[in-house]
Amino acid sequence: MRDRIDPVSLQTLGTLGDVVLSTDAINAPFRAGTQAVVGHNIGESRWQIDGTYLYMGIWDDAAAVRDSTSNGINTGNMFSPFSNFGQPPNNNGFDYNDFVSIREFSQLQSAELNLRYTVPMPHECLTAKLILGLRYLSVNEQFDYYSHSNVPVISPEIPTILGSAVSLTTLTKNDLFGPQIGGEFYFYAYPQCWIDLGIKGALCDNRALQDTNGNLVFGINGNAPVTSPLANRRGRDATAFVGDLDVELVWQLNRHIITRMGYQAIWINNLALASRNFDPQASILLNGPPQIDTIGRAVYHGPHIGLEVDW
Repeated sequence: MRDRIDPVSLQTLGTLGDVVLSTDAINAPFRAGTQAVVGHNIGESRWQIDGTYLYMGIWDDAAAVRDSTSNGINTGNMFSPFSNFGQPPNNNGFDYNDFVSIREFSQLQSAELNLRYTVPMPHECLTAKLILGLRYLSVNEQFDYYSHSNVPVISPEIPTILGSAVSLTTLTKNDLFGPQIGGEFYFYAYPQCWIDLGIKGALCDNRALQDTNGNLVFGINGNAPVTSPLANRRGRDATAFVGDLDVELVWQLNRHIITRMGYQAIWINNLALASRNFDPQASILLNGPPQIDTIGRAVYHGPHIGLEVDW
């Protein structure tokens, strides 16, 4: 699962009214993924080296809301973050919406290269390992936003505008790379069964990028619609923290085969999430300069089951 910690409000009913659409309406349920680990014991020493690769399938979900409330002129009384939800009310094509839809795509990949050192322990029922390594993560997202309004738009240049539609697509890329440190603890319950607890933390440089493109379409009475292109693009480096917690129940079937079953959670901060980066201030979206938000947070977690082969 992918949990968004900070939801984004997208539409209110009336000026600063109740939120009727937010990113909480988008679900990111359990998706299948693959994790592969290849390791090697360094001679007869206490050191091991291993590489890990994690790939998650694409989360894809959509939500929409329709409103038939009267706004005094027509129907549709939903306000967007582009006008700070109607503060002050100004029909520039972004508000008085009767229909709004959103869609989000998200993908996660992770790669690690670690050295593990087995710490001498006085008790046979506990084994501890120190982990030192490097970690890379890639978080790529796309957020689509569409709104429609039938209310005449206030425009001295084109006084016959009857309505408007806003269509935006925001792409964000996060490339995180940095050193990692952690520990792994084996608690032996039976000779062939133990509990494995792994804790890791990485301090990464995040090369973040946001790219927003779309159109503001005005409906013209008796003529073809007028389209105003919208485009913003900006990158930034940010410092991000990655936390990784994994608890496993391990059962050794024989000398060479081990089964693993557990639950893993990965927490990342200072991300450029697509839903936070479609420039929700109309003046910035229309005139620039481009902005980027890199304070998003997300948690990826879920159960896993696997097989380990030792030779």
